[in-house]
Amino acid sequence: KGVLLSERVMFVLARSMPLGDAHEVIHDISIRALEARQPMLDLLLADPRVAAACDRAELEEALKPENYTGLS
Repeated sequence: KGVLLSERVMFVLARSMPLGDAHEVIHDISIRALEARQPMLDLLLADPRVAAACDRAELEEALKPENYTGLS
């Protein structure tokens, strides 16, 4: 749950680390979330790299599906 919305989280993390590092973090956590069938948010919150970059509220906001609507 949440993996399809991970791109926005990557950009939140990229405010505090290089984009390539943020991509790696999100990739690692996405794979773990899928394999373990755990919500991505839980794994993000448990990861020290993520905890150093943002808080729960920022992650929850980034993972809201309604934030992914386009203008078309």
